[in-house]
Amino acid sequence: MTLTSGVNACGRLPRHGVADKANHSSSTIGTIAGEDDHETVWECGNGSWPLAQNRAATRFSVPHVNYLPTTANSIRNGLGQVLPVTQAPDHWLSATAAGQVLTGNNGNDVFWDFTGGDALILGTGSNTINLQSTTDTVTAPSGGGVNTAVIWTWGMAYTLPTNVQNLTLKNPGQTGIGNLRNIIIIGGTGNDTIDGGGGSDALIAGTGADVFVIRVSYSGSDSITGFKLAFDRVELAGFTKFHSFADVTAALTQIGSDAVLFLGSGNNLVFRNQATSGLSASNFQLPENLAGLHQTFGAEFELFTSSPDGSSGVWRTSLAHGGRTLAASSGETEYYNDASTGANPFSLVAGVLGIAARLATRPWRRHLELGSDHDRKVVFAALRHF
Repeated sequence: MTLTSGVNACGRLPRHGVADKANHSSSTIGTIAGEDDHETVWECGNGSWPLAQNRAATRFSVPHVNYLPTTANSIRNGLGQVLPVTQAPDHWLSATAAGQVLTGNNGNDVFWDFTGGDALILGTGSNTINLQSTTDTVTAPSGGGVNTAVIWTWGMAYTLPTNVQNLTLKNPGQTGIGNLRNIIIIGGTGNDTIDGGGGSDALIAGTGADVFVIRVSYSGSDSITGFKLAFDRVELAGFTKFHSFADVTAALTQIGSDAVLFLGSGNNLVFRNQATSGLSASNFQLPENLAGLHQTFGAEFELFTSSPDGSSGVWRTSLAHGGRTLAASSGETEYYNDASTGANPFSLVAGVLGIAARLATRPWRRHLELGSDHDRKVVFAALRHF
């Protein structure tokens, strides 16, 4: 790919292999070396690239960040609205240690923070924030440019801060959660969870088996691009109208090249370039159908009524026959213990009952009948309701 120079075009970083050719002339300024981790960009004659390193050199390398998956005007949400994208950078800031404060200017800044524990204060331009830790704080002004967060750590879960519009996942097992804006989330190289949050979003599948979370509490119409029929799933969380795949197919319709799922309340989910006939039950994770079921037990644990030795009260740690473990023939190795064993496993905090695994005091271990290695066993706590 060839970059061309011209008014305000010199030194613009291409977005995912798409060069900015606005106001271009025929003067060549560089080439893009493929889709690898780094792209080599030749410097403009006027030296307008503001990188700190190798500024005087003939060329330099900048990390490849996938600013766009396609051309800018092709990213549309479920309403068909074009969503804005982050512009090419003209200024770089990097954190070198935890606890630093990085403050952007009014240009298009790139923040690199792989140390964690830093404060990133965005300016009014169009910014890209590269993060490896959730301990960083990101502050973005309202009314500023379009900002994109890029997360790098494997398994990292990240929720977009206020006034950050877009999110890119880079590595396997990540979770990306949006905010109340209309945003873009781009999946990464592994099995990701993508949750657009409120608003009408554009969700773009990565290369792994992705899960797209659509909640009944959200208001908006999302689109999913690149949905892989063999691997990807949509989790319809909290919807009372979807309990079977038949319920889903009844709400599906084909509109042009897209399959559209009508969610209710004016909200839709659009599968870009998919046929309704291609979607199957394996592509949907549905809420449990509780019809016909009734509750047999409930406890809020505002009070915990038992006895020190577990033999009386609503909750007991002894069985009906008075024992604290089932018959040896059952193969059970647990022992139902309480404060009388010297190791109280129970705690009650703000209505939440906690049960922890602890080692009982030595005199009580004889009840376990676990053999010669019982001193190395962990004794588990259990409760029985009366």
